[in-house]
Amino acid sequence: MNEKNNEKIIINEKKKNNGIVIILLIITIVILSILVVYLSQNNSNSLETNKQKASIELKQTETSTVNSEGVYITDVSEIVSNVMPSIVAITSKTLVSTGKYGPSFFGSQQYSEGAGSGIIVSSNDSELIILTNNHVVEGAEELNVKFINDKSVDAKIKGTSERKDIAIITVDLSNLDEDTINSIKVATLGDSDTLKVGNGVIAIGNALGYGQSVTSGIISAKNRTIKLEENGESSYMTNLIQTDATINPGNSGGPLILASR
Repeated sequence: MNEKNNEKIIINEKKKNNGIVIILLIITIVILSILVVYLSQNNSNSLETNKQKASIELKQTETSTVNSEGVYITDVSEIVSNVMPSIVAITSKTLVSTGKYGPSFFGSQQYSEGAGSGIIVSSNDSELIILTNNHVVEGAEELNVKFINDKSVDAKIKGTSERKDIAIITVDLSNLDEDTINSIKVATLGDSDTLKVGNGVIAIGNALGYGQSVTSGIISAKNRTIKLEENGESSYMTNLIQTDATINPGNSGGPLILASR
């Protein structure tokens, strides 16, 4: 009897021990499950926060322009409105050949129309003086200038430099009405030697001949040199400014403006 009782006691103790182990395992699993859920929620919140931060930073990068002090700005409308009265759209008409023996063979003539931009840089008692690129006006039989108030007048070439690709054209003040004279102004020219790589800039010009448009970017590099090939001869343009602001056909002759407040 005693041996049987001892066996029962041992068996009962083993069962108790097994029950305790099972309870401890259940408690451990529950605790681990709670920890997993907690950590998952924290990681999810952290990921959402990081996504929000990344989204905000991306939006700021996409809509910002850097000014001369290195400060990000998102609105250049004030700068543009101050400069626009000094900028003109230029339309040129160039006589082109329509036949084997020249443009006037059999009395026929045909014109090619081009678009460009210019900057009002000065005036005197009789003329308004406008700076543009030589290739905008080169070979032009007719030149037309449109001002900020959409009034157009004829212009004439005063002087050019093919090597530097600059030209001066003029408009007779007598051809300007009072509204145009009150709408336009002479540009304030800056010093390109003071520019720094990374400065924010704005380009304004008669893009694609549709009228004035605005693009922005930074100074990418200074003192660039490019090689030009024409009629088997080489020439170089030096001390050029490189920018990532979009420059379209028709922007030629327009200004690059420092985006400072």
